[in-house]
Amino acid sequence: MNASRIFSAFSAFLILGSIGYAQQAACTLPEPQYKVNKPNIFSEQQEQWLGEAQADQLESEYYLLPESDSAELTRIGQKLLAQLPPTAIHFTFRVYLSDEPNAFSVAGGYVYVSSKLITDARSEDELAGVLSHEIGHVYSHIGTITYTHQLKALMNVSSVTDKRDIADKVQLLINAPWKAKAEESGDDAERDELQADSIGLYAMARAGYSPPAFAQVLDRVSDNHGRSETFFRILAGEDTEMIARVRAARKLASQFSAACQSAPSSSSQSFLDFQNKLRTQAFRWQVPPTPGLESIALNPPMHPALDEVRFSPDGNLILAQEETAIHILQRSPLKLLFTIDAEGADEAHFSPDSSRVTVSYPSMRVETWNIATRQRESVHELVDYKGCTVDSFSPDGKTFTCITSGDSGIDLTFIDVDSEKIYYENKKWDEYPPLWEKVKILYTPDGRTMLIVAGYKAMAYDLDHRRPIPMGGALDSIGSGRIAFFGANKIAFDCGRPEQQKGGGYLYPMCMANFPTGELLGKFYLGDQWMEQISRGDGLLIGPVGDSPAILFEPETQKASLAFRMTSADVYGSSFASETPMGQVAVEDLNAPHAQMVNLAIRPLRPLAAGDFSDDGKYLAYSNSTRGVVWDLTQHSQVALLRPFTSMQFDGKDDLQIHLKKALGKPGTNLIYDPHTNKSIEGVKSEKFQALASGVLVTYVPHDANSDYIDGDAEIRISDPVTGALLWSRKYPHETPAIYGTDGDSLLLVMDLLSETGASEEGHNTNKLVKTSDVMKEWVQRGLLVEIVNARTGEIERVVHTPTRPSDDDERWADLYGDYLAVHGNVNNTVVYRVSNGVRTAAFYGRVLAGDGKRGLLAVNNRDQEVVVYDAASGNAVLRVIVDHRPRAARFIPSTNTLEVLTATQHVYSIPLPDVQKTVAAAQ
Repeated sequence: MNASRIFSAFSAFLILGSIGYAQQAACTLPEPQYKVNKPNIFSEQQEQWLGEAQADQLESEYYLLPESDSAELTRIGQKLLAQLPPTAIHFTFRVYLSDEPNAFSVAGGYVYVSSKLITDARSEDELAGVLSHEIGHVYSHIGTITYTHQLKALMNVSSVTDKRDIADKVQLLINAPWKAKAEESGDDAERDELQADSIGLYAMARAGYSPPAFAQVLDRVSDNHGRSETFFRILAGEDTEMIARVRAARKLASQFSAACQSAPSSSSQSFLDFQNKLRTQAFRWQVPPTPGLESIALNPPMHPALDEVRFSPDGNLILAQEETAIHILQRSPLKLLFTIDAEGADEAHFSPDSSRVTVSYPSMRVETWNIATRQRESVHELVDYKGCTVDSFSPDGKTFTCITSGDSGIDLTFIDVDSEKIYYENKKWDEYPPLWEKVKILYTPDGRTMLIVAGYKAMAYDLDHRRPIPMGGALDSIGSGRIAFFGANKIAFDCGRPEQQKGGGYLYPMCMANFPTGELLGKFYLGDQWMEQISRGDGLLIGPVGDSPAILFEPETQKASLAFRMTSADVYGSSFASETPMGQVAVEDLNAPHAQMVNLAIRPLRPLAAGDFSDDGKYLAYSNSTRGVVWDLTQHSQVALLRPFTSMQFDGKDDLQIHLKKALGKPGTNLIYDPHTNKSIEGVKSEKFQALASGVLVTYVPHDANSDYIDGDAEIRISDPVTGALLWSRKYPHETPAIYGTDGDSLLLVMDLLSETGASEEGHNTNKLVKTSDVMKEWVQRGLLVEIVNARTGEIERVVHTPTRPSDDDERWADLYGDYLAVHGNVNNTVVYRVSNGVRTAAFYGRVLAGDGKRGLLAVNNRDQEVVVYDAASGNAVLRVIVDHRPRAARFIPSTNTLEVLTATQHVYSIPLPDVQKTVAAAQ
């Protein structure tokens, strides 16, 4: 990049006479250029509508602080806007949860700032500098100019009309094949950024903020390597060097008069309070539900699946962790002491002295909780400027370890959390970066020693005295496979080549050695099983073994002494703690006759493994990874507690077909359960790649029977779930289609049109092919091919070709409701087609929760708590409500004209539906 060109562009704005500054007023500056001389087909009203469409697409990806709680951000934004000419655009400022110092804006004045950027700001001026830049983008209408260019280049669109037309064209643009002529040149992107800078810094200086603050915040994050889509990378332009941007910002500030430059950075008390609140309090994204909605609570509620059960180092406490909380229990007598809200937290640890619990998050936030007071004792928010590929907080919460890829290999950095200062750094720790998913950071059971293994490079570190520990012997060749400590000072790790067995599986040699001296103690062998250390004892947890999810295995004697029914378990000497099938925590001692059990606090449900309402709304079935439950909603009672299931479906008589997982020492099976009588009929034994869909059993059979993946060269077999009788089958020598069930008697076979399978299926079924109305000539060779197949006979009824943008992270799927096919794309977009003629009838953002094919209704979830009901024929929203938490399951109940919605709080909402015809007519 030509840095001098940037400087001269800045000078054109700055060298314009003297700049006055007084204590009581903002700097007086010549106004910047607001208009960009590029085609723009959007009026300000149309830009507002464009922004609404973009916000619909983007906001579902983030946890947003409610607008009322973002008031401080709005205050600063409005202070900046007051310095600029009036505009019809209504600006909205929102805070979102993120582990990156990031901000961005879209058309229509929607400005988003990450919580991490706010907590990292050294002053209110720095935050104002970031906001001012985003405001500058909106004032120069870069977003609408970009859309104008892309609509013309990719779709030959030269005008837009109303809100619906704009939303529809944005949806169409998503699937338009990209062409080089739609890309903005590097020079244009650079000029756009400079113009946003000039507008933003003008507003910032006039508002009384310190002009150099913007360059300061930019400079601090200029070491932000490897982070995707951050504000600062976007700000710099994808091909622009960050260092040049920092220099340009400094040069801009240096052109101000001495009085302006001397304006000190400062922070109002309201900003400091806001910043402190974000640092110290949990991020509360929920908003109140729509007034008047009625719900019932599931009785009894479902207990969450536990990810971890762990004794404290002294054995007197137990930690039980699940997705949204950490429960702290007293061991004897067993009782729940308190629960920590910890949604999305990494694995929690007891401190080495067992007096505290350290809770860390992927956002580099770490909290220390005092067990005696049951209160949070400290909280720290670190910022990752380097782009840590692998990181970890120590059990005492005092050391943060960052491993990243540098110019010369692997960089290794240890940070003192309290001071946020680096106390150990090695920028050439290893010359050869390994596969990053194999990098291991683990701790001895007492939490005082850290072991880092990356490839075949290893380092032991004394966390108490902050010094490396020499390792020798067998540990010189330790690699980043399975590793676990056991006993007082021993370690087990992968070593040597696997040995193939007659049955086709492999056994892997595992070495045992003293730690850290490395004297080899012997070997044992494991199959494809996980291995985990226990809190105290000479054993290891491994699993699964036979019908047991986990066993206690003693490496030196090579004997198993305990078998667990659940994977969340731990051992401390002669005592062991584990999750129970009911969702409790049980503690048992080998020397005591009875186990103790305790219930945990009920927490929000994580996303369901499988679940749905019955057709009449009377029953609800739901499964997580450890248990499945069936409720009678009319009697407010639980009628069955089952093993976890991966797929299920109610029939018209309320009988429940369930595909049960292998669990609790029992093999997987297929079951027909009658909730009226609480009786069941066991069907055929389940197989490796199998699921229930549309009343049949779908089994994938790979060519390689030992394969853990389904890709190409496989067969699908469709059979009766009770008798096992084969109904039909089909072989795929290339890519195997994804298969989805429907509420009817059809299966959907979904494949990429660009695949060999897709091309072959399209060619063989031209007489049944329907191309949707948005398939354009130049788009023919891209998109999804959806085969609608009779589930019992395999007859192909219809083949639908729809344009859908592919990606490496392919999340596309399809749902069928009567004559309406809803196709979900990769960027949170859903398009609805009429199967009979291919007409595109609706487009919106979010995923379809439920559908009523006869009435043409679709219930959609986009933003976390929002449920929108669309009329599939017109695309109009006929109902929009806010429930108390994330929706987990939904179903339309025609007999009561309601929509039943289960939320994560285990409440079932019964939402009355409006007269659709009247609502649609009113909208038109």
